[in-house]
Amino acid sequence: MRWGWLAAWLVFTIASSQAQAAPHKPAAKATKHAAKAGKRDPKPVEATPSSVDPDGEGFLKLYTDLCVKRIDDLGAFRRKLLRTGVPRFQPERARQYLAGLDGDAWPVSYKGRTGNFVLVLAEDNDQCMLYARRTDRVAVEQGFTDLVAKTHVAARTVARTRGDALTLSATLRPRGEHAMRFALTTRSAPDAKLRAIASVELNPRADPAPAPKKARKHSSTRKRRP
Repeated sequence: MRWGWLAAWLVFTIASSQAQAAPHKPAAKATKHAAKAGKRDPKPVEATPSSVDPDGEGFLKLYTDLCVKRIDDLGAFRRKLLRTGVPRFQPERARQYLAGLDGDAWPVSYKGRTGNFVLVLAEDNDQCMLYARRTDRVAVEQGFTDLVAKTHVAARTVARTRGDALTLSATLRPRGEHAMRFALTTRSAPDAKLRAIASVELNPRADPAPAPKKARKHSSTRKRRP
């Protein structure tokens, strides 16, 4: 697959929309920092949005670096994490993040803190998801919308709500390539356990299939017997 050029362009659009953000440690080191938390599942972050990713910068940055930038080699990325033994959640704990998928989930450290962000990579190497327990919902929604709005390939953002959840999704179809779908779901309820989930998926399963051809009505073509 030749996704590299589009992935690089998408990264640039996010970077442009976050030009005012303060510099921080490269997210490429995020999974290395997770090892410092030990092999036990980290405790959830019990903090207000004002003290954990207050402007959505961390969530958007990690989503870009861990998912969007790696759209061309999700399989190699997952194998590297497994090979190097980066601490991951046990199957029972990971199940709540996998949403029915086969794969693995890792706690991701950001600015020295572990427990707010979770990375999920599907076993079939075609989907990457990032979860945030706490982040700025409005800033994240705007950052995702800006990303899609600046894309020069055919894309349409679809918004749908269910209770306090808002889902934004866009499917990109570069010429000669398979579809890619980007999605973001946020929760506005104050007591929501997860504030945001972003994903990127190659050849999305829910992509509409061509409509089946209608069967011919033989009765209209047969000649009636006298």
